Amino acid sequence: MNEPVPSPKPLLGADNNAMVALVVINLSVAAMVIFIRSVYFLEGHSYQSYLDDVFTKIVLHPNTVTQYPWTILSFSWVLSDYWSLFTNLFWLFVFGNILQSNGANKHIFPIYFYTGLLVAAFYLIFPASIAIMGAGFGVLALAIAALIWAPNYPFMGTRQKWITTKWLVLLYVGLVLFFNAQAPLSIELCLVVAAVSGCLYMFLLKRGVDLGKWMHQLLHLLNNSLAPKN
Repeated sequence: MNEPVPSPKPLLGADNNAMVALVVINLSVAAMVIFIRSVYFLEGHSYQSYLDDVFTKIVLHPNTVTQYPWTILSFSWVLSDYWSLFTNLFWLFVFGNILQSNGANKHIFPIYFYTGLLVAAFYLIFPASIAIMGAGFGVLALAIAALIWAPNYPFMGTRQKWITTKWLVLLYVGLVLFFNAQAPLSIELCLVVAAVSGCLYMFLLKRGVDLGKWMHQLLHLLNNSLAPKN
């Protein structure tokens, strides 16, 4: 299959802009966590109380997952600090923009979603002693997906620029490896799982297997059922 021809991407505020939807969800979760933490601080509660009452119930830890099974889904939307929030959303925009510009907008959310599930499953089988959280796994999967889908696409769609997808992904993967050099082996392997997830999704898509089809159909059904009737 040839490399996809660039196509018009959804407008920034369009309902079908998956990249913006992911950014909004991550920002909303971050704002909620920051707000709750601020309330704990203003009411004189200790930081440990905040961790016990809130944080441990939204991040994925092998020792608490049976108590809080929803953390299998929630952990991939929790960003622990402002730096993580900024960097992950920046790279989400970069690789999301590439996928959108090449006709793969509707696959952004499924890749992110499936990656979270696969990483969670792997981490529960091969755990470390710390919790995992963050959008980094999903963003890495999107980076690899963009690399497979449009490796030579110039960033921001300017044909004269030499900064193509493959160089951006190389830079991003290098940064990921650098900042996770001291991470436990199981977390490093989770990053490998995330990369394989993005690769596998696009590998199957190029062969006609759309793993996100049921999500698209469900969203279409919801949109039709909730739309105002004349």
